[in-house]
Formats: sequence, structure tokens, C-alpha cells
Amino acid sequence: SNMYKSEFVCDKYRWSSLEHYIQGNKFKNVEDIYKEFTIESNSVLSKDPELARYYGLGKMKNGKRVRPKDIKLDPTYDESIAYTNAIECKINQDNIFKQALIETNDAKLVLQIPYKPVREQIEMMTIRSKLKVST
Repeated sequence: SNMYKSEFVCDKYRWSSLEHYIQGNKFKNVEDIYKEFTIESNSVLSKDPELARYYGLGKMKNGKRVRPKDIKLDPTYDESIAYTNAIECKINQDNIFKQALIETNDAKLVLQIPYKPVREQIEMMTIRSKLKVST
């Protein structure tokens, strides 16, 4: 799960989860907001992957707007690139995560979020293929 809290370093910052990194990258053009997703900020946002997701998606939580309407996404944001970077950073620092990914062999990996279509994890399967070649 992208929500699983397990610290890793990527782009010079510490992140609590893959979700924090992915959502934070949506605001890389506004450094103060981007840093709010990092462990270094010690913000409420940095501690809760669900809150990070709501902020990144611009959704309401408990009837309250999480992200102000005037805060826009970085127009250069690319979900696939952010996701690939996060996974590569995590794999290079977490041998258990790396081994678990390798042990999925050729299984189709998907992300299922309630009420959303299933998303095939192409980036993760591509990285897994590269790992199998190098091991």
C-alpha cells in the first residue's frame, strides 16, 4: 500500500510513506507546500498519509476542505515519474520491500482504492523486471 508508513529518503528529504512523496510532488513548484509533506516539516500533513492524499486530490475530509482552492497543482507533475522515483528510492533503502517485490514473480500488481477503478502498477512491475535481471 502507498499508505504504509515506512520512512525513506528521496530527493534529499525524508518521507513517511510513498503516498506522502507522490502527493507532495504535485506541489514541487511551491516549495513551502512541497516540504509540508516531508518528515522534516513535522507538520500534521507529514504524519498522515490519508490527509496527504486528500490534500493532493483536493478532496474534503469530514466536511472540511483540506487544500485551499487557490493552491493549484504543479503543471509539470507526472504521476508515473513521481511513483517510479518513490519506488526506486524505497527499494534502494528497504531490503524487505525489495525482496517482497521480487517474490511477487510475474504476478500482475494492482492498486485498488475503494470506489475507484483498479490501477495496474506498471511502474512497479517494470522496476521488478529490472531487479530480476540484475539479481
